[in-house]
Amino acid sequence: MFFDNEEQVKRTNERINKENINEMALYGATENSTDFFETKEFERLLIDFIRSKHQYIYNFNLPSRTTKIIREQANKALIMQTEDIDRKVLYVDGNMRLVQDFEGEFGVKLDDSNSDEFIKYIKKHAKKKEVTALPIKWSENNHRNGSSVVMQVFSGDKIEIIKKLPVISTGIEMLNQTDDLGSSVLVHEMTHALVNRHKGIIENRLHRELLSIYMELVAAYELDKSGKFLEIATIDRIQEIKNEIMSLHQNAYNGYIMDAGAKYIDSSLYAFALFEQYRSASDTARKALRKEINKTFSGDRTLEDTLAKLDITEEEGSHIIRGHIKTLMK
Repeated sequence: MFFDNEEQVKRTNERINKENINEMALYGATENSTDFFETKEFERLLIDFIRSKHQYIYNFNLPSRTTKIIREQANKALIMQTEDIDRKVLYVDGNMRLVQDFEGEFGVKLDDSNSDEFIKYIKKHAKKKEVTALPIKWSENNHRNGSSVVMQVFSGDKIEIIKKLPVISTGIEMLNQTDDLGSSVLVHEMTHALVNRHKGIIENRLHRELLSIYMELVAAYELDKSGKFLEIATIDRIQEIKNEIMSLHQNAYNGYIMDAGAKYIDSSLYAFALFEQYRSASDTARKALRKEINKTFSGDRTLEDTLAKLDITEEEGSHIIRGHIKTLMK
């Protein structure tokens, strides 16, 4: 029997590349790479994960919380970090309503020829809404997850149109987030919505999860001074990093290019380094750190320039994560 696995790899890589290009166009990224995955330090991180005998924890047996409490705690943590900056985001109720309204008002079907008019239409009709008041869809499934949902109308090869589209929120989805971890996950998703309003503020696609993971850890730290919540949130995040790193390693061996998982790895490396700077800082230094990060949230400075300003590196984050593997994932 003959297996044409090379053809399958080629098709998969074409799909991944297309997805990456679409994502970069929607959010305004201009880069999708890192040299760190080729370093000795990253190899040491991989080896530490392989040696760890820790088994995946699916349920931390945290007490259930009402959606009201989860939201109140998340809003408290987010507002504390963003202080007095504008937190309003562009919002529409549903993905297709504005499309239908546009077609009904102008008597045309939306296509490439009237895309510029449609973009003007949605900019005019999208509402500004406090990120802490975005509607949340609470659902149950067979795994935990969360997502900041955005309006997506054009896809496929409409790259030039997608580049011009503003990023507009349609709400947040929370899957199986009915305990204390739900608050940090909700902060994670609200952070995405804040960053998304400034298209291109994150230049490298691999950094798209960075601020959300950082804010998730900060929320866990600030909402429970005993440290238990932070320890659980750290284990939960590092478990996901391990999964993504093991997949990246295997996929590279089999000839696949970097998929969506790579951004969770690279973003986590930076996020853990940034969080350690926050955790170990004095109150005065934390206030200064928030001020620097809020320049990116406000759209005044790219994330990459903020990382350079704060001297945050992937290598530092790798050292920190390797320390957590030794203490929390024995």
